[in-house]
Amino acid sequence: MKTKENIILQSLIFNSVLFLLLVFFASGFVYPSFASIEARKTEASDILTKYDNLKKQGLNYDEFNSIKSSFDLSNNTYLRNVLSDVDKSFYEANFVSK
Repeated sequence: MKTKENIILQSLIFNSVLFLLLVFFASGFVYPSFASIEARKTEASDILTKYDNLKKQGLNYDEFNSIKSSFDLSNNTYLRNVLSDVDKSFYEANFVSK
């Protein structure tokens, strides 16, 4: 009778330790992965929203200027001259989606 009690007690302790290891594993590895996935989903959703707005409306003039200034146009004088002649009224009349 004593051996059955010892076997039950040993299996209870073993299962408790196994359960605690599983809880530590889940809290240390699985939950942060879910948080990372949720962060990536919200980031992807924001990017998709910005992309849809960009497709519908296009760039505004200030964004166009900031992108234009980020490119090195020193080798292409024609393109540099054409882009420098684009003012706000021309841009809004010809390039903004309405």
